[in-house]
Amino acid sequence: MPLEGTLNYLDVAHLLQVVGASQKSGVLEISWEGRWARLVFERGDLLCAEASACHDGIGTLLVKAGLLSGDQLEAALARQRDEGPGPRRLGAILCDEFGIEPEDIERLLREQFERVALDVFSWPGGRFVFRFREPGSAGDRFRLDAVEFILAVGIRAGLLVEKALERDRSATLRPRLIFLDRDEALLGRYREHWQRKGYAVTCCAAPSEVVAALDLVDEPLTRVVVAGWDRDASGGVQDLLGLQSRYSDVAIVEVGGGASGGSVGGGAIVCKPSPEELGGPHGDMCFAVFMVSLERALTQVLGGSGDAPS
Repeated sequence: MPLEGTLNYLDVAHLLQVVGASQKSGVLEISWEGRWARLVFERGDLLCAEASACHDGIGTLLVKAGLLSGDQLEAALARQRDEGPGPRRLGAILCDEFGIEPEDIERLLREQFERVALDVFSWPGGRFVFRFREPGSAGDRFRLDAVEFILAVGIRAGLLVEKALERDRSATLRPRLIFLDRDEALLGRYREHWQRKGYAVTCCAAPSEVVAALDLVDEPLTRVVVAGWDRDASGGVQDLLGLQSRYSDVAIVEVGGGASGGSVGGGAIVCKPSPEELGGPHGDMCFAVFMVSLERALTQVLGGSGDAPS
């Protein structure tokens, strides 16, 4: 009987830790918002993985790594087709006739399988099914492309969890997002959306709270203040101009300002939907479009750097 249910980031880590510690064999299938991944485990070790967003065959991996030319790959595929029923695996042809070392195939597959598994850790939710198999049979019907590839020595599930956690520690180097808005419900939606993307988020209901938040964080990183506050209100957006002289690493995105005059501090400006639009029958779609515009504005103020949202 399969094990199945819903999950979030922490559940993925816990699930893989259980698979590794109990040395389970089987196929873990995970899906979230149209994305899917399948991970094959043998006695707690990852032997094979594929996903909707990462499915290069071994030939393509070798070409990208500079170990094989495109013409050589086409020749190897033609050789495989010419062999008719029961052809040799592509990897065998590449090793036997094109000088590819088995160790290189193993290394590239291992790297791709790790990428698939680590990508799943970035999903904030989804559903999973773990179908138990007897050791030695987990990969029988698992196919990466025209022929299946299984690692000879698997990747420990616990090691994948450790790498995912280490990657998240590195992700703290991303810009800190500070949202300023009177609307507490909208602040909550900001927090949920950007935390799901892996960003540190602080929500403030008054400009004075922004200053306090900046003073509390002692880190040499860009802090982006997303200000949804009336320009002409007491303690409004104009007062935030002083932040850029006090904090050299602060950028400002103005939300809800007028179309003329530009944004404060020469940053970006985004039109904020009205409460009626956000609360209407198409509110979710309206919010999603708003977030796309905000992501573009953040990319603009960060100069298109690698730290920009993606």
